[in-house]
Amino acid sequence: MVAVNAEGNLEQENSYAMRRVLDVLAERIAMIIEFERADDDVSDHQRGHYFPPHLVTRDARKGAPQSFKDVIPFADLPERLIHLAKSADLLDIDLGILLTAMSVNLQQRFEHFFIVLNNEVDTRGPNVATAIRLAGYDPDSAEARSRLRPDRPLLALGLIEITNSKRSLLTQVLTVPERVVAHLLGDDEFAPGTSSIASFMGSPLLPEELLPKLPDDLELPVIFRAGSGTAGREQAYALAYRKSGKAPLLIDGLGLSRVEDVCSLQIRECVREAALAGSPIVLDVRHADTGMSVSEIARLFGTLSVAFIILIEAKAHVELWHGSTVDLPLPTAGVRRSWWEHLGDGTERTAAADAAIHVDPQELHAHLTNGGPLAPRAIESGTLTQAVDPEFTLEDLVASPRVTEALRELRDRVRHRTVVLDEWRMRPGGGRGRGVTALFSGPSGTGKTMAAEALAGELGVPLFRVNLASVVDKYIGETEKKLDRVFTSVEDVDGVLLFDEADALFSKRSGVSDARDRYANLEVAYLLQRMESFDGLAVLTTNLRANLDEALIRRLDAAIDFPEPQAEERYLLWLACLKGNMGRVGQNHVQRLSVLPLTGGSIRAASVSAAYLAAAQGELLGPAHLLRGVQQEWSKQGRLSFPTTEFEESFTEAAHDEPDKRI
Repeated sequence: MVAVNAEGNLEQENSYAMRRVLDVLAERIAMIIEFERADDDVSDHQRGHYFPPHLVTRDARKGAPQSFKDVIPFADLPERLIHLAKSADLLDIDLGILLTAMSVNLQQRFEHFFIVLNNEVDTRGPNVATAIRLAGYDPDSAEARSRLRPDRPLLALGLIEITNSKRSLLTQVLTVPERVVAHLLGDDEFAPGTSSIASFMGSPLLPEELLPKLPDDLELPVIFRAGSGTAGREQAYALAYRKSGKAPLLIDGLGLSRVEDVCSLQIRECVREAALAGSPIVLDVRHADTGMSVSEIARLFGTLSVAFIILIEAKAHVELWHGSTVDLPLPTAGVRRSWWEHLGDGTERTAAADAAIHVDPQELHAHLTNGGPLAPRAIESGTLTQAVDPEFTLEDLVASPRVTEALRELRDRVRHRTVVLDEWRMRPGGGRGRGVTALFSGPSGTGKTMAAEALAGELGVPLFRVNLASVVDKYIGETEKKLDRVFTSVEDVDGVLLFDEADALFSKRSGVSDARDRYANLEVAYLLQRMESFDGLAVLTTNLRANLDEALIRRLDAAIDFPEPQAEERYLLWLACLKGNMGRVGQNHVQRLSVLPLTGGSIRAASVSAAYLAAAQGELLGPAHLLRGVQQEWSKQGRLSFPTTEFEESFTEAAHDEPDKRI
């Protein structure tokens, strides 16, 4: 049976090549046994259990056992074993030890050989002394013994294991993990526990010339601070492939255990897979909660002598790491546009193309090919934020021309911040982030929250609404911790962070009369500092702008006042709320209702109440239902003397004027 290699040439299967090598090894070991076996030896089944005095005396006078040259058939080693030797920096003695230890995994007859050579019936594999002798070295050779240190390739890469650790080194037994044997026989399938967290990286979505340039002298190992949108995995692949000529093994940190011992075992198994393939490692631990810290993992990699790249979050700090750490830059607007052109079909980009600066090539590719969400998901923040998929854009918003224009300017500020802050270098400094902060103020029901959702929809990103009830905590310091989780959860994604009723958090600082005042002021101070360093888009809404701290107002990028709608805007709001469900309601009915001083929120509530009334009566929505819904909303606001008779007469006239005019 034959297999075809990458060049199209025919070569014998690894199992046949291995069998041929073992036949040579077995013949040479048999000759050694014949040479060493004496007539007065105990039978094999008694070795290690029965020690006649004359044999003890004989062995003591014979001296140390000799080593054997030319036992390992180095000229006939299988191709995979030769490749492993090159990639793992194995010496001839390493190959001899590995092949000797592996022989019992492949052919049962070697067990009997090692009973004789080890002089012990309870062992079924070579002990250290036997393996060193067969590799051509004396057991007392410091060089030979050093190859079995934990930091040398055989043990560090998990190619062999040593059992019976309570014995002296020379009598400990060597074994080879079945995964190593399977690989050398031609099986490239990972072990079940490894395949769920590791895989070899395929060809990158972007060529290296479309990635932000990194220092030319960068070497492995290295740690990348890679925020979303920096193409961290593509950068890691490009560097690893350039240095090794091999596709790197990617370890997904999200699959690593939170238990330290289990995590260490998972990493060691992944290191073994990388060593078998001769590939460097890319470990992505961004937003992962692993049982080992990044510095501990880096030290473990260093101990195991593997080439690696670790991807961490943009603002993460690694202690006790003395190697290279590189902050990956976000691409410029021009580079990001080239991503769209390379990954897309050349069609015109949406407004989100310039706003989505934290989108990696994988998310962008999924969006352009499958219509997936453009913005990556936020980090899990429990009940502190609620993700909302926007249903509106600015075109759906009914507002005054001044408000509409201000929202468009805010949208453009978000879209072009990369150009202004990074390319034109107009960053304000002083620890300021790259984010945008806006305040929406005005009476209740004037569309502030809907405007924030419309802005998110216009930018093509999700809205994250802060749950103030979960954020505010009665215990000192807990509110700040929760707020930090809120900011962190959306800072590295292109979403809109909404603080509805923000005066509950950003109220004016007061004079300190007791400890509660002091810590309340500290919370506001922390919020102001965190807002300044925030890298996302934050929208604050309030009904009472005068209650907000003046320092917050100074830090705002935009402040938009939402006035109560005028008659013309109220007419459009009624039509928008009733569109598609006018029933027996005509435009003239709506025209007459628009004179009532109601906000957009009240109009929406009245429309929904009217629809429920019609549904309960099994009728189409009519003027009477609409009038009743308006009366309920009027009364809910504490207003008296609704002009019911006047509107009933007006509705009657409207029905006679244009009975068929509907939307």
